[in-house]
Amino acid sequence: MSPTGLTAVEADVRSLVDGADDGEVDVTGYRDWADRLVANLPHSADEFLDTAVAAAGDDCLLHYYDIQHEDDPFGPGRRAIRAAVAASDDDYDVTVETEQVVRSYAPHEHNVCLDVRLKR
Repeated sequence: MSPTGLTAVEADVRSLVDGADDGEVDVTGYRDWADRLVANLPHSADEFLDTAVAAAGDDCLLHYYDIQHEDDPFGPGRRAIRAAVAASDDDYDVTVETEQVVRSYAPHEHNVCLDVRLKR
């Protein structure tokens, strides 16, 4: 851990939570651990939501990035996060704290960010 209290981990997050040791990172203790998660791959962040929910601690802020149509830029992300929580064994309250359009990605498509609190 750094003097600032931050731990930076560069690895496939699925191996950290599932306990598959890749030989480079000690994977012990990352389940139910995080107080903040950044899912900043807007084209594929939804593929990691089950792992994000597993890594989230008792009170975790998830920064979820997505690419969506301008007609409903935040709905698909909200639904995907709620579905991942519902499919897990965790009993989280899900609260969307902020929704932001980050930038235009293509005509009628936006790069968006949802800040979502997972709390149990």
